Amino acid sequence: MAPKVKSKQEREADRQLRILGKILEARGISVRREKLSRGPAFRVKSGECIYTGKPHLFVDRRLPSEQQISLILDFFQECSLTLEDAELEQLSDKIRRQVVRRLSQTSADESSLDSGDSELQLDSATGGSSNSEPEALENAV
Repeated sequence: MAPKVKSKQEREADRQLRILGKILEARGISVRREKLSRGPAFRVKSGECIYTGKPHLFVDRRLPSEQQISLILDFFQECSLTLEDAELEQLSDKIRRQVVRRLSQTSADESSLDSGDSELQLDSATGGSSNSEPEALENAV
């Protein structure tokens, strides 16, 4: 069976995913795009976990590229990670607009909180997760 030929749009989305992965890896978070296991009694979802003492973000390769990108951008937002100007310049205009929109949305959400008591603070290096290896894959978001 011949390998599927990717369209220009799919190749560009893959390139953007690699860039986002490198940005996270520069912050000490490994991004792993894999075909996550599925079975009759369980299903592993994309999400973050601690594996071998290091933070990882697992992304199901079977998801459409747009959902994979959205998952990574959600992770940036949930962990209050920001992008430097040089990093933003590496991204396509479409992804850059999504990042700016999400950051402005986060800023608006934070300013609407009263005293911050209800705000969940996440450790930017680990994503706030301290799951062990077996539990992490089961509990991944």
